[in-house]
Amino acid sequence: MIYQMNRSSLKWWIPLVFFLLIGVAFLISKKNSSKALKQEHFSIQIDGGNYFCANRSKNNLITADKTVAYDWEAFTFFFIDSNHVKIRTFFKKFICVNEGGALQANTNIYQASIFQIKKLDENRITLSVSNKDIYVNPQGVLKVSSKLKSRIKLLLKHETSALAIAEAAKEKKYKIHRFNYQLIFISIIILTAYPFNCHFL
Repeated sequence: MIYQMNRSSLKWWIPLVFFLLIGVAFLISKKNSSKALKQEHFSIQIDGGNYFCANRSKNNLITADKTVAYDWEAFTFFFIDSNHVKIRTFFKKFICVNEGGALQANTNIYQASIFQIKKLDENRITLSVSNKDIYVNPQGVLKVSSKLKSRIKLLLKHETSALAIAEAAKEKKYKIHRFNYQLIFISIIILTAYPFNCHFL
């Protein structure tokens, strides 16, 4: 007995498969949207002073009270463009400005604050949020204000810790996987669109 399947008999499921693949591609894209942005790993030091720290012992507030940079002082910049970034901490939370005006790492990429970068020279920058400048309060916590007379100068140092190297490796692996997903997606579309006959004995 021969069962014949031609292209016309498959018309009902081709659109279904197509829209299913579109949905899967959308979910993958949404899940990994942060990885689509250019990323660089830095430690941030006040010019002539302490390092920024994602301080887990202070409710994930960003402080400037460390003299040496380790994992807590490692940050990943996600570049929206050359002058605007979102900043992620070593424990995968993004930085935002909380209700008290302090910088705190407690959110995802969609709700994270956008920091404006102004380059002063090759390594030094200033950071602001919604035209508010960053300052360090007496407790060492980073806060923002629109009433400051001058911006603190910051040194960006490329992070070379094991954590940063691991993050870079993950980013490279993701790009390879994304290419594979795209290749599979295109292949399936071609196969479903190409005229064919299937015969089963």
